[in-house]
Amino acid sequence: MTITSQFTSVGELTVPGYWHPPTLFNLGFITGGLSIEDALFSFLVGGIATVIYEVVFNSSIKLKVHHRHHLGAFLFGFIFSAAFAFIYKPNPIYALIAFGLSGAIFLCVVRRDLILHSLFGGVLFMLLYFFNFLIFNSWFPYFVDSYYNLKNISGIMVLSVPFEELLYALSFGMLWAPVYEYEHGLKNKK
Repeated sequence: MTITSQFTSVGELTVPGYWHPPTLFNLGFITGGLSIEDALFSFLVGGIATVIYEVVFNSSIKLKVHHRHHLGAFLFGFIFSAAFAFIYKPNPIYALIAFGLSGAIFLCVVRRDLILHSLFGGVLFMLLYFFNFLIFNSWFPYFVDSYYNLKNISGIMVLSVPFEELLYALSFGMLWAPVYEYEHGLKNKK
């Protein structure tokens, strides 16, 4: 969870290029993207993505394995996404997707025992995220059209959810689902 809180400045990367939502006390615009909502979102989704695999598959953690690349996935993800953003200058959401995917790939190369955990965790988190987005859209049907810069992204919508949101949720879940086991050198037992 403490690692998740370090990514609360994601709002600074995505406002206004990807979206420009209203925030409490207008902090998103005053700070250039950082808001109370960003901190809460990062904390909550980080926790959900980290435990969803264990809950759905009734998995628990067992013995410690020797592991030396504790922050390698995050460092690799950061370097890769920074290089990607520097070279291609994409919409910020694509750099965030690149961060999650490249970090997850690094994690899976280093810890092959976490490949299924990463894949299933990513898919489960994406489905949960999608379901919650559908509920949100039913309550606020004009939010996406009003606050997302749809002209700056692919324009592909899945039941009124931007495709990039699903890619972001998948990549986020793939990196965060196995992060506890990865960081502490632990294995799952069935």
